Amino acid sequence: MLPWLCGRQKNRPNPSVNETAITYYKRTAYIPFLDNILSQLKKRFLAHKTTAFRLIKILPAHVVDSQFDDIEEAVRLYLPIISENNENMQPDIENLKTDFLRWQIRWQDVLSENQPDDSLRR
Repeated sequence: MLPWLCGRQKNRPNPSVNETAITYYKRTAYIPFLDNILSQLKKRFLAHKTTAFRLIKILPAHVVDSQFDDIEEAVRLYLPIISENNENMQPDIENLKTDFLRWQIRWQDVLSENQPDDSLRR
């Protein structure tokens, strides 16, 4: 059921004469609700996204010019997950730093055009 129609409305949505109850509901409740949810998700996960994006530094094309400090925050974020999924291996920051340095040395002598710049290229 549509609310009453009036000529001029300032403080709440004013449906047009041809608008159905479904489009009125979508415009006044459903779409603003979805917009609010999306903005909250973006706000909550923006910091996580930027932290996770730092892991691009472990790709061979970027690792040569990187330092472990560039990815340390992301490593600390994911360390509990790594430890939880690997019962036989309990990595710590020092082991991961050593592995990073070994990975860096591995790719130093490879020509830059042969260094993969994404995780899909072999």
